[in-house]
Amino acid sequence: MTASSSATSTTPSSPAARTGWRSHFPAEEEAIDRYFALVAKVSRSMQAYFAGQAMPPRLARLYEKVRPLRVPRECFMSTREVLEGLTQNQELIAVLTGQWGDYGLPPRDAAFIMHAAVTKHYFAGGNYPVGGSWKIADTIIPVIRAGGGEVFTYARVKQILVEDGRVGGVEMEDGSRIAARSVVSSAGARLTFEPVFLNHDLYF
Repeated sequence: MTASSSATSTTPSSPAARTGWRSHFPAEEEAIDRYFALVAKVSRSMQAYFAGQAMPPRLARLYEKVRPLRVPRECFMSTREVLEGLTQNQELIAVLTGQWGDYGLPPRDAAFIMHAAVTKHYFAGGNYPVGGSWKIADTIIPVIRAGGGEVFTYARVKQILVEDGRVGGVEMEDGSRIAARSVVSSAGARLTFEPVFLNHDLYF
């Protein structure tokens, strides 16, 4: 990103970014220091902020009432609102929000808690696979196959197979079956277990 006539990096690598931003905006050193402290503070509150989503509905509604007492008030503010509370320098704000494309909303609409989470992720610097993201699969698939595994793409699982009260594998949407003594699901508890309980008499 270019701020005025000075090219300014928007990849915040701490403390390198803090030093670089201070040199470009010497009058805003205090605002920059407060920004870094605030990003760290809000990022640490992520677990408390989202804790209600792991609770039963009634308890979650109760937690919503006490949540503002457990997390910084900036968690409930937009990114622009928070930054304009730190500085009125619009160039600096533009640099500090240079990662906004990662969370998909412009700073005036994006929650600061999301901005903080994404930005803190880059404090140690950014990394990208040489050759593009597809190189991750290109590199790991041979390792999986060498270990006796297989990788399927665009393959939907219809159901988890249960035999004699134990998992027996999965049935794919095309009707094919893959036998397995264990199944690891990342589809979430409801999507994983509800069909199993409906189709089988299982008890724990």
